[in-house]
Amino acid sequence: MDRTIKTADKLICISEFTAKELKKYYPNIDDKKIEVIYNGFDYTQVNLTEKEKQSTLQKFNINSKYLLYVGTIAPHKNIDRLIEAFKNLKEKGYKHQLVIAGKKGWMYNEVFEKVKELNLEDFVVFTDYISDKELEVLYQEADVFTFPSLYEGFGFPPIEAMARKVPVVSSGEGALLEVVGNAALISNPNDVNDISNKIEEVINNEELRLDLIFKGIDRYKNFSW
Repeated sequence: MDRTIKTADKLICISEFTAKELKKYYPNIDDKKIEVIYNGFDYTQVNLTEKEKQSTLQKFNINSKYLLYVGTIAPHKNIDRLIEAFKNLKEKGYKHQLVIAGKKGWMYNEVFEKVKELNLEDFVVFTDYISDKELEVLYQEADVFTFPSLYEGFGFPPIEAMARKVPVVSSGEGALLEVVGNAALISNPNDVNDISNKIEEVINNEELRLDLIFKGIDRYKNFSW
């Protein structure tokens, strides 16, 4: 890696945060070599039939409004705190389910144990790997998209949710503030109560929901190829 960095003509980073991380671990880099070029994102509206939607929701036993998380199940994704925040909402009487759509990464057992510990097995859905069409349904039908990650070099899922007109509650860690801008409600990923409060705010405040949706539609277009 050291030799590659020294001999490269340009070092392309997918966010300002990634550029800072690169300089942190390789402090002797010539800054003039570094270019920040954000990831590109394309989305073409997918029109799903009601039958297609219901088929996917039934497959995963989703029978109420739901919060959605998309991504790998791994410690830095902070899913354990999201589950604790969801517990807060259930205790307040919210009928939502929590849908966690993503493959198992590493140390994922702790997440499953957290669901059991909090007696949420009937309300938390783990989809594991899903098809593109199933993912499309889950995005389109979600009430709120949640992304409390502790570390992201870029972070595609919030942008994917915005493209599908879903309001986003995100952390501001890593590159996420660069990605979501003012088009998401930002929560403190280390504070379970703040995560649940921000989600609750989006559920209950229709004006805020619409504002996030409209800002999200504009925001995702910033990442055109």
